Amino acid sequence: MKRRWTWAGAWLLTGLCGAWAVSAAAQELVVIDGRDTENLVTSVHGEGEARSDFRTIGVAGQPFKEAVRARVTRPIDPAWHIQVVTRYSLIPVRRGDLLKGSYYIRGTSKNGSPPEVRLAFSKLVDGYESLLEAPVEVTDEWQRQEFQLVAGKDYDKGVLIVGFHLGSKAQTVEVADFKIVIGVAEPE
Repeated sequence: MKRRWTWAGAWLLTGLCGAWAVSAAAQELVVIDGRDTENLVTSVHGEGEARSDFRTIGVAGQPFKEAVRARVTRPIDPAWHIQVVTRYSLIPVRRGDLLKGSYYIRGTSKNGSPPEVRLAFSKLVDGYESLLEAPVEVTDEWQRQEFQLVAGKDYDKGVLIVGFHLGSKAQTVEVADFKIVIGVAEPE
């Protein structure tokens, strides 16, 4: 079945073996999809496995039903040795594309201070390249957070990934409903 894509001005065939993730209602091209917790995975390096615990939890009263809970029992350096990551990008990204990301997050730390989390959006295939790295403000209540950036160059499908670096302190962080879409720039 063909579907007219008015925003992009192109014809897309639904179900192109996962090459394009299309949401007809929102008319958006999904670059990275972590809305299903199956697509949010854990990544541990070195001693990170002995210092962390990850699980999927049920969530009530939110626009999502599950989240990934990461519990860090002891800090590790570097902090990216314990992280929640997305699967690789589903579609290519072109120079000038506006990439709009959103996710829900909450957390607590062992000593009562705010959790320390860094979001890293990067290319990991054929060398490392950082597109965005920033601290994430985390409280004990669910918060929807957003970010956006303009792609500075072309990226192939399957090379971009997002990670939440968690290992800097003993803490529990929950992440849910993550996605990055190609958006339309707002007129100035």
